[in-house]
Amino acid sequence: MADDVLMTDEGVDRRVRIVTRWLGNVSRAMVRMFDFEDQAVSMRSMADNLRGIDYSRDQVSISPTPDAIPNAIIEADEMGELYESLADSVSGRVAKAQAALAAMDNQAGARALSLYYLAFDVNGKRKYGTWEKVCVEMDYSYDGMMKLVRRAKLELYDYMPHTERPKVESAI
Repeated sequence: MADDVLMTDEGVDRRVRIVTRWLGNVSRAMVRMFDFEDQAVSMRSMADNLRGIDYSRDQVSISPTPDAIPNAIIEADEMGELYESLADSVSGRVAKAQAALAAMDNQAGARALSLYYLAFDVNGKRKYGTWEKVCVEMDYSYDGMMKLVRRAKLELYDYMPHTERPKVESAI
């Protein structure tokens, strides 16, 4: 950090809060990404499984809305595309977070943040839902982990996307 000398405790706390909020948002977005992917698959399979009228049978009744089946197929396919694009958007946010963590000098802190905020299993469940689990994985005491994480968040502020930082209002 270039302005370590000028950083007050309040400024440090502010940066840590901003990074914590950002990583929390990315983590929640990852949970939603798994939901979006599941919904996209569900909508696409629904569109694939919709069938038209069976004209091979002798008795055919006229549908009051002849476009209902094609419209349902189109709507399901469009919803699948929407959910896919939302999942892609989340993937971009996650990639930015991973790139910021990879750029850090404090790789132990980056690993701790990555484990806590970005480690998910294939079902979309967090692997390490508590800092205690991260402590066990990395063989740290809880107090040591909290110090490591605070330093890592402070460093990560410099690498996080500027678009994720709150706008600073002018003093005058």
